[in-house]
Amino acid sequence: MSVSINDFFKYPLTLDRLHNCGYLSSYLNPFAQWMANQQFADVTIRSHISNVAHLSQSLEGIESDIRDLNEYIQAF
Repeated sequence: MSVSINDFFKYPLTLDRLHNCGYLSSYLNPFAQWMANQQFADVTIRSHISNVAHLSQSLEGIESDIRDLNEYIQAF
C-alpha cells in the first residue's frame, strides 16, 4: 500500500505548505511511507513530517552542499 503525506494531512493550506516547503519537500512522501512501514503512530508521523518541513523551510538560502547542511542541522 502506498502512503503519502496526503494520508496524514487533510487541510489544503497545510498540504500546499508541505508540498512546497523547499529543499526537503521531495523526501516527505518517502519518509511518510517509511514511517508507516515501521508502524509509527499517525500522530508521530504528522509530527515528524511537520518538523522536517520546518527544517526544510529554514534551509532556504544556504548552499545545498551536504557539509553546510550538516553544520546547519547541528545548529538547528
